[in-house]
Amino acid sequence: MEGEGIRKHYYYMDKEGTLFFERNEIGDPWVYRFFLRSLKQGDDGRFLVICENEHCYIEAEDVPYVINDISVTESEKEEISQIELLFRGGYKEALDPSTLHIGKGNVLYCRVRKGRFIARFNRRSYYRMVNFISYNDKTGEFLINVNGRPYAIMSYHL
Repeated sequence: MEGEGIRKHYYYMDKEGTLFFERNEIGDPWVYRFFLRSLKQGDDGRFLVICENEHCYIEAEDVPYVINDISVTESEKEEISQIELLFRGGYKEALDPSTLHIGKGNVLYCRVRKGRFIARFNRRSYYRMVNFISYNDKTGEFLINVNGRPYAIMSYHL
């Protein structure tokens, strides 16, 4: 019978990206990396990681991806050519600057995993990012230039 033998586990992720199981913090980098690479969103909207016969549901205080830091690569012209997002557990991916936006409480967010999920910048990564953001007085937009192209940072609430 389908579904037999499937164990369900429930995890909680706070807004800083700390993962908990039964009120105990998960510190293993491998678990973070595996969860962040494998996360899906079920038809019911819940975040889920499937590992063999276990379904691991994650309830996120805000979003399940929290950016801990960034790494900036500059071209020979001293322009930003790429910004890499760094997450717990060593998971990383390139920023798509077209997805940057400001959410509730002036928190900086972007999309990750080919646009499927929203990621939140924590305090450290936010303060690193603001070094590369400028304000256009004429348009009232915040911008970031990557590969010589300006990207407007949209403002909306999640």
